[in-house]
Amino acid sequence: MAELIIAVTGAGGRLGRFIVPKLEASGYTIRSLSEIYTYGLCSKNFRPFLRGCHGLVHCAFAHLPGKYRGGEGDDPEAFWDLNYNATKRLLEDARSERLNRVILFSSRAVFGDGQVLPAKPNPDTLYGKLKLSIETLALNISDTKFPIVTLRPTGVYGGEAKINKWTPIFEKALLGSLPSINPITTEVSGRTVAEAVALSLSQTGNSMAGQIYNLSDAKVSLQQILSFAGFDTDTMPFSTKLKGPKLPNDRLQELGLVFPGVPGIISAAQELYAELTA
Repeated sequence: MAELIIAVTGAGGRLGRFIVPKLEASGYTIRSLSEIYTYGLCSKNFRPFLRGCHGLVHCAFAHLPGKYRGGEGDDPEAFWDLNYNATKRLLEDARSERLNRVILFSSRAVFGDGQVLPAKPNPDTLYGKLKLSIETLALNISDTKFPIVTLRPTGVYGGEAKINKWTPIFEKALLGSLPSINPITTEVSGRTVAEAVALSLSQTGNSMAGQIYNLSDAKVSLQQILSFAGFDTDTMPFSTKLKGPKLPNDRLQELGLVFPGVPGIISAAQELYAELTA
């Protein structure tokens, strides 16, 4: 069997650290963007990076540390250039290199925080507008000869402490400082995201060309997450407002993707607590 090489941008990032091990375990050879280019998304020609690859997983995203909404800081033009314009160049070069499949990442932010589904995308942040523009770009470029699949995850949880988005919250809680707010969000495991990528790459034929799939699992509050880990959260405020819509994930379930639900969040919270207190 011929070697199947998958080009991955953002291989060392929060998503990439879930995706790369999963793809390697599935038999793929990984070529990361950082192996070829020192300047990553600033590159003007991605063809040497993509040459000879079976597929591309584009999960690199340039933003201020820890921020997606508001990730542009005080330089929205650079934010747009490093994300949208780089993605456009990357896709054009991937099509020129005749890759068999491309996986892109969008976000629930395309809907804005105030919407209840079903609804049409209506972003209320630059981040959401960027992701919607990338979705539109993918739809315009994708066809049966160059199939692009876009995954739209909600908040991604899990992983070791150094990449886990809950780590700063848990560290403060261990010092006795609980959050003063208690947002409710929909979360999805990083492992589930990686499985969705592997599933998308493995599908035969071109039926997934131009498809957008939601990746949304359990609805949970910050208080619940901390409570699952073993913290006493009685002093935290009660919350009923969901931040952003809960996206249906039935289409990926029909393809065989399994979502762990609340038990997955409980396990992840307890694993992080154990790591931080070891």
